[in-house]
Formats: sequence, C-alpha cells, structure tokens
Amino acid sequence: AQEFLHQADDPRSRAEALVLLAETQFEVGELEASRHLARQAGKLDEEASIQARSTLCLARLALVQDKIEEALNLASHAIATVRPHARQPRERAVLVRGLLARARIYSVAGRHRRAQAALTLARRGAQHLGDHHLTATVNDLQGALSLRNNRPREAEMALREARLSCQESGNHPAELKANLHLAVLLLEQNSPEAGPLLAQVAQASTEIGQHRFQALSHALLARVQRQLRTTTADGEADRH
Repeated sequence: AQEFLHQADDPRSRAEALVLLAETQFEVGELEASRHLARQAGKLDEEASIQARSTLCLARLALVQDKIEEALNLASHAIATVRPHARQPRERAVLVRGLLARARIYSVAGRHRRAQAALTLARRGAQHLGDHHLTATVNDLQGALSLRNNRPREAEMALREARLSCQESGNHPAELKANLHLAVLLLEQNSPEAGPLLAQVAQASTEIGQHRFQALSHALLARVQRQLRTTTADGEADRH
C-alpha cells in the first residue's frame, strides 16, 4: 500500500501506511525495520496522530532494549503531541495507546503506582471511546500489573476478562497476550491448566507470526516439563 501511495504522490496516506507497517513489523519481531519505517513516517507528515504513533513505535523499541528512560521520554512526547487534539476519536485512541505505553514502561521499571495511575486514565479513555480492542488491552495490562504486584486473584480476573473481550471482538494478537500472561499465573500456582494453555499459545503464536511470544511460550513449556513433571521424557523439555 505504501508503495502505491508513494507512486500516487499522497504523503499523508503513505505516512499512515508506513506507521501501520512499522507497528506490524514490531509485532512480528522485525525491530530494525520497524524503527526505520516509524522514522520515515514521522518525516512524511506533521499530523499529530502520525507523529504520536511513530514516536510510540520508537518508545516500544526502546523498552524492548531496556532503555527505560528513553522509552518513557518518547511515550511522554507522544502523549504531549496528541493530547491537544484528543477531542477527536482517532486522536483520543492514540492518546489511550500512549497512556498504555506509559503504564507498561512504569510497570517494567517497577514504579507500580505510576503504572496504575496511567492505566486508570487509559481505561477511562477506552471506555469513553467504547473501543473493545483498547479495553481488552487495558484488561490484559491490568492483569500483568496485578501479577507483578503479587495479587493473583485480581490478576486472574482481569486476564480472563481480557481474553473474553478479545474472543468477542476477534482480536487474536491481544488474546494471545492475555493467554500468555494467564499461563504464567497458572504456572506460578502449579496448575495443570498451565501446560495445555502454553501449548495453545505456542501454536497460536506460530500461526499469526508472533515470534517473540512463540519463543517465550516454548521456554515456559520447558519449565512446565521440569516443574510439573507432566512427562517423563527428558528430551521433551530440551526440545521446547
């Protein structure tokens, strides 16, 4: 699409295609391609939503590389860029995504109160928009945050709610993330549900090209083999 739009000399629509492609490349683990595309999109169009989304791509990349302060600065910049325009639904959705990014970064940094505050704002924004995809993402992140804060009952409730929302809206990548977080919780509780759910996550992540989640689910499956002793074959854990 971005190649056709380049030929048509439509920089605004091409910037939209580029930022979508950057987001997609991030999801499938092509991080350098994602960085290049996000920067390209940001140079093509000064529109607030494009600028904010390209900056959020860079923030996610920084977080993956454990550059916490850089990620936080980028997320804050994206929020500041789009906030003045947030009366429009499109820009408000980008603002919610920025708040989710900020919550995720604070959570990784161990600043759980700030993460919860950002997540509460994101939840309000998602509810105001009536966006099921964003609401599912909020619930998934709430579950992950509760898991890190050692609140397993609250975490399980949020994650199961997130999974249900994803199933209803057909959001398979978000459902995959919710299932992975839920599987971690079940594994911590030595639940026999953990193994089958992780196997399901591994298969689903393979089918939709989520290579990072595929690798993580197989690593956790190896742990299941050792910890829960669901098989006597030593090679099974090694294979995972």
